[in-house]
Amino acid sequence: MFRRDAAHTSTACEFGEIRSRHKWVLIAGAASGVGLGCAKGFARRGANLVLTDVNLAGLEKAAIAVRTPTLKALTLRCNVGDDASVAA
Repeated sequence: MFRRDAAHTSTACEFGEIRSRHKWVLIAGAASGVGLGCAKGFARRGANLVLTDVNLAGLEKAAIAVRTPTLKALTLRCNVGDDASVAA
């Protein structure tokens, strides 16, 4: 679920009681914005991540930001709005 913080203009990912430790989460648009915020949130909760975006340089920076010695962050350049990109 997403929420808009009234004090800020950014959108944050609201996790509530999601239990993500030792699970894999796929996040589209993970190089920036809401996708990056969700990646950081799931990483804080112990999830391994598959990060996708069309911005490969931003994607690599996002992966570096969320990786830890015990958590994995795999990257995949993919445009989820393009069927051929997803099929590849």
